[in-house]
Amino acid sequence: PGARRVNALTASLIIAMEAASRPDDPVRAYLLARQFFNAEDYENTLIELTKAEDLGLSEKSQSIKTAAVMLKGDALLLLKKYKEAQIVFQALSGDSAVRIGQREMAKDKARRARFYLKK
Repeated sequence: PGARRVNALTASLIIAMEAASRPDDPVRAYLLARQFFNAEDYENTLIELTKAEDLGLSEKSQSIKTAAVMLKGDALLLLKKYKEAQIVFQALSGDSAVRIGQREMAKDKARRARFYLKK
C-alpha cells in the first residue's frame, strides 16, 4: 500500500541492476530469468535459470523452486524443445512436495509437449 507504480520496463531494469549487484544470489538470477521470459527471450531465460540452480535455488522455498521449474518447462516448450519440456513437466507432476494443482498443471503441460512431439 502506498507504493508507487513502476512500469514493466523500469521493473526489469531494477531487477537487472539487483542481479548485477549480487551475482551470487540465486533468487535474483531467477527473477532475472522471469524478466527474460516476459521479454520472450527464452534462451536467456534458460541461461539464468541454470545459473540460479547452480547458485543453490533448489535450497530456497518450495514455491520458488516450483515456479522456476515451471518457467524452465514453459521456455523449453516455446523453444520447441518438446522432449526436454516433457521431461521437466513429467518430473514436476510426480513431485509430492509440489501442490496438487501445480502437479496437475505440469501433467497437462507434459501431455501438450508429448502431443507436439508426435506432430
